[in-house]
Formats: sequence, C-alpha cells, structure tokens
Amino acid sequence: MIVTVTLNPALHVGYAARQVSLGTANLVSRVAYRAGGRGLAVARVLHTFGHDVTAAGLAGGAAGEMIRTDLRRELGLTLIRQPGRLSPHDLACTC
Repeated sequence: MIVTVTLNPALHVGYAARQVSLGTANLVSRVAYRAGGRGLAVARVLHTFGHDVTAAGLAGGAAGEMIRTDLRRELGLTLIRQPGRLSPHDLACTC
C-alpha cells in the first residue's frame, strides 16, 4: 500500500466555449471540475499503473465535496469522511 498526502488539494475549474471574443460577453457551453494537487496527481498515476493507493488530505465545504465527487467518479475511490469540524482525516481515499 502506498499513501499520498495532499494537505492543500485544489479544485481545478475549466470552461468550454465555442468562441472567445475580446470585449464582449462569451457564452460558456460547459464547466468541468477536477480535483488537483500533487498528492492526488501522484495517486492517480499510481492507480493507473495498478498500485494499491490511499490518498489522504484535507477537503472541506462545497469545494471539498466537489473534490470527493470527482475522485469517486474518476477513480472509483472509497471515501471516508469524519463528521464535524475539518480535520486531517476529513478526506481519505482508497483505490
């Protein structure tokens, strides 16, 4: 088992538009969210190569929920969340 720790995970937000014009309002056709951070990137690579990986870190609030959702959807992670205040055990993922 390999454990990665991401104390400051990021939520990457991407916008898709058919066309971007300067000086005007641009319509967004799609918004994509992806969990990021070095420890999570390493966990993804290790998981891709078939290793048994646990990724742990902090993720709270609405962004934390989006991070957990992305990791569950993308990697099929089992997430363990402690109720109450944000703690180092608030996000633990096993793939």
